[in-house]
Amino acid sequence: MSMPSDAAPGSTNAFRGRFSHSRSAGSWIVDLTLDHRGVIIHGAPDETEPLVWPFGALTTHTPISRGAGEVLVGYARMPDTTLYVDDHDFVVRLCDAAPQLTTSSHRWRWLWPSLAATVLIGVVIAIAYFVNAKPARTIAKLMPQSVRQQFGQKVVKYMAGRHQLCVSPQGQAALEKIFNRLLPDAGKRANFKVVAVDWGLVNAFAAPGGRILVTRGLIQSAHSAEEVAGVLAHEIGHGLELHPEAGIVRALGVSTLLDIMMGGSSGTMGSITGYLIQTRYARGDERAADVQALRLMRNSAISQGGLADFFERIGKKQGKNSILNGKGGAGAAFDLIRTHPRPGERAGYVRATAKYPSRPVLRTSEWADLRSICSKTSNQ
Repeated sequence: MSMPSDAAPGSTNAFRGRFSHSRSAGSWIVDLTLDHRGVIIHGAPDETEPLVWPFGALTTHTPISRGAGEVLVGYARMPDTTLYVDDHDFVVRLCDAAPQLTTSSHRWRWLWPSLAATVLIGVVIAIAYFVNAKPARTIAKLMPQSVRQQFGQKVVKYMAGRHQLCVSPQGQAALEKIFNRLLPDAGKRANFKVVAVDWGLVNAFAAPGGRILVTRGLIQSAHSAEEVAGVLAHEIGHGLELHPEAGIVRALGVSTLLDIMMGGSSGTMGSITGYLIQTRYARGDERAADVQALRLMRNSAISQGGLADFFERIGKKQGKNSILNGKGGAGAAFDLIRTHPRPGERAGYVRATAKYPSRPVLRTSEWADLRSICSKTSNQ
């Protein structure tokens, strides 16, 4: 193959590469020149004239580094072709002429959504403060439901890596039966998911995206299915009010939210999970979740007495114990007291609400199934 007249041997503007076409198994050695038009390919198969690949239309699957010794590029208007060049000088010249292919350009393109999101959130916060709104909840509302659900799934996955999920089919069916009673509307129910965790901690908490986690310790410490239903309704109430998302923004900052939206590191997920376990919602948030819980239980004909009984019992234990022993029993109740304060006051509030017709939430056998939900576990 002869060198093109405008690219004599020894010219710093002349290079050699390998041209490939996906429709053919072969590749061809071609001569290359660079000028203001782009990469000029001489000797491509089935071409009587040199091909001109404008710099602005070049593509690459892997960003190009100026220190690289080789490069593989494509052409947007010929998507089934590639050009491979094993020449450091060509790489340097190409980086100068087509900066959109470089690692620095790709890095900025990745960072731009984060910067734009940061600016947007900053503007929203400023507006929220100006109109005396709640900025954390305002930001939480801006998150698409799909993002909130992915967020919650990450939390559940992180938890499952440390405490296995309870997957007894009969126990899960009983838990789902309570859940379905509380949220009979299939459309609303689609935004929530409840899972049980094999953990002796006496607690339940709402993760972002409607993910509700209930521990084995809480289920086994409950005296009835109505008590579990009441606690579950309360956590659903937090989810309906977007308290988990707003709380994370308020406590851990907007940067954490951006980290999650970009994938979330294990350290970030650990901080978030720890926050959700230990969080103490404000009095107003707790009351709002209780209002939602009472509405859900009334609409589903589940007695509110279960929720009152549960918090009344742990309230009495709170009065009898001043030191957490961390070994279950009375001390374990404080795991829930720490994150759900004023149980006695809240029990009184629930009992003061008007009575309404109710029916059992589970049969005796189903209640037994629920209590043994962790007889089979999985970390998936």
